[in-house]
Amino acid sequence: MGRKRRHHYVPRFYLEGFSDPNNFPSIWIYEKGNPEIRRQRAENIAFERDYYSFHLPSGEIDSETIENALAELESRAAPLLKKIETKVDLNEEEKRLFSNFLAYSMTRVPNYRRNMEDMSGKLIKNVMLRVTADQIGFERKLKKYEKVRGEKYRTFVEKYMDTAINEGFLKKEFSEFSLGMIDLAREFAAVFNAMNWSFLEASDEQGYLTSDNPVYYFDPTYRQGFDGVGLLNDNTEAYFPVSKNIMLMANWKNIKGYHRLQNFDIRAINRRTVIFAQKFVFASNRSTGISKLVDKYKDSHPKMVVAS
Repeated sequence: MGRKRRHHYVPRFYLEGFSDPNNFPSIWIYEKGNPEIRRQRAENIAFERDYYSFHLPSGEIDSETIENALAELESRAAPLLKKIETKVDLNEEEKRLFSNFLAYSMTRVPNYRRNMEDMSGKLIKNVMLRVTADQIGFERKLKKYEKVRGEKYRTFVEKYMDTAINEGFLKKEFSEFSLGMIDLAREFAAVFNAMNWSFLEASDEQGYLTSDNPVYYFDPTYRQGFDGVGLLNDNTEAYFPVSKNIMLMANWKNIKGYHRLQNFDIRAINRRTVIFAQKFVFASNRSTGISKLVDKYKDSHPKMVVAS
């Protein structure tokens, strides 16, 4: 049997909660910048080839360790989604487990990984520009280093400089760096677990959307956009569409339990879901209204703040 290479960054079992009841198990796909509305099964969306693959010290490619670990987490979280759907409260251990699922749902997606790569790329670029700002001093240090080591590093350094200053450097060379940063989910999980959870029910007329970036958070009192907000802000609200019927909201206020929302409030939440989507929005129905909403925010790709 060949190695697993078809890696989903949004779990298939989760996406099935957004299936069209009239075309089960199909899901409607809305893509930012693409007016076409498509319909696909969960196993054929939200995946990338070798997305969780990395190189072992031996040089071999490991395509299964991370994939299998996430599959184990998903198998333990799946019954909890069904429990939430039936409005049964999670116990402390179940909340802790679901907090892990939430955290990894936030860090495993392309939006998070690309942001990590972009930030690291900018850092390396700034460091290299500072190092080489003094050309004479840099040349002197390089010659001294080559003399001590008895090796020539000039070609290597020049090549490294060219690529490091290029904005796409980490996208090509350091994808495994962002893969390792997925495990920051352990820190985020503790924060999610400490927050108060409430579950917002959809109406008969209006259901919830989800996306390729299903866990997002913002501070409704912060007036400078969505960026620059951390999970520990007093007024931060974190959202996760459990299914087309239920939205989880985590916050630091004393808001708990199940609450049925009006269509106006549901539309406001769906608008934010679209804004925070990196590229794809998933829905249980075909709608020109959703298509227009996705088109309206086709250029919106908020950065996910790494620090909690």
